[in-house]
Amino acid sequence: AVAASGGGNGAIEVIQITTRGAGYMGEVGTVSGSPTTSSVTISGATSGFQNDQIVNSDIYFTSGTYNGKGGTITDYDHSTKAVTFTPALAGAPSNGDGYAIGPKVVISGDGQGANARATVNTTTGGINAVAIVDSGNNYSNATISIVANNTGLSITPTSLTPIVGPVGGHGEMRLRNWVDIMSSPMQDLSIQNQIILRQIMISVKWVL
Repeated sequence: AVAASGGGNGAIEVIQITTRGAGYMGEVGTVSGSPTTSSVTISGATSGFQNDQIVNSDIYFTSGTYNGKGGTITDYDHSTKAVTFTPALAGAPSNGDGYAIGPKVVISGDGQGANARATVNTTTGGINAVAIVDSGNNYSNATISIVANNTGLSITPTSLTPIVGPVGGHGEMRLRNWVDIMSSPMQDLSIQNQIILRQIMISVKWVL
């Protein structure tokens, strides 16, 4: 896990992949059979996971009514390809809805609410991409850890860096910078900011 600090309390804007790692389990595919609010039958090309091998990983739906929603896998039956997850959805996904399974992304920090999901390169087991499900709020720093069932697997850990945005967004940060420039004595400003202030003063003079 790698910590990243932004310019102030804000949301997780992006998650950078520093090292993709290797050996993680995951796949994409479509659900089949008769899904329930907390259990689906998977049918991806690589659904050869052993019993409970993907427990603690995440399953997210990528199409249908529950696109973008999902949960943490609590059980997997190799013989039936049935995945059980929690928390339960408000309703059942439909036969044919897309899904993605990947290691669980855990975001920790001084804010709350951020959530992300990872997809896996099925050839290398490396992290293919990380999508932000919810940016959360009130973060000034954050770290990421990856949770997966590594029993019997040889995993090379990934390294992910969460990038925290400034409080109020970048527009407010730029506005604060302008206010700082305008309220500072000329001698306390950098050369670049002195030039900016003089340009502002010239512009105001022309307007007046």
